[in-house]
Amino acid sequence: MLRQAVPTGGYKMARVGDRVVYADGSEATIISGAGVARLMQGASAALVGSMLDNGEEIISTPQSSGRLVFREGDTFPKGFLTMPGSKH
Repeated sequence: MLRQAVPTGGYKMARVGDRVVYADGSEATIISGAGVARLMQGASAALVGSMLDNGEEIISTPQSSGRLVFREGDTFPKGFLTMPGSKH
């Protein structure tokens, strides 16, 4: 379950800074996302591959209509799946 997810095109979409709530009630914060490739209300959209502050990774999504596609040789957008404090 997500706290604070923002509606986008009829779907709720998680962003960097949103909280994930586990079945046991524990929580974690999303800390990496799409960078400037997809900003919503000033925050980067979370993606499959986004990291949480507890070391876990988002590995799936029920949403299947939105995609970011990068071809071989493309440069990733600034902040794309970059960890806070990283120089990459």
